Amino acid sequence: MISVQVLSTRATTIENGARFAIEVATAIAEEIGTDVASGLVDVEAYGQMVQTNPDFVPRLQADAPMNEANHNDLFGDTAQGDTNYPTLREAQSA
Repeated sequence: MISVQVLSTRATTIENGARFAIEVATAIAEEIGTDVASGLVDVEAYGQMVQTNPDFVPRLQADAPMNEANHNDLFGDTAQGDTNYPTLREAQSA
């Protein structure tokens, strides 16, 4: 059985951790960085956007649209989800 003191300590730790929020970015490119600049968050994370956009940096620089993630194939034991997202050039020529 977990003691009340341990639960209280865990609750305090979670509360303190929540103060240092990390935003998982699902925003469109023009919103990237605004929460950091405004002081709302300390860090923004771009993992999913990088995974689904093999040309992530050029897309940001061009203010181009990002690929939408298919959550059914992002994780698994195949290359599906790692190799099936088109670059901007590929998407424009399709």
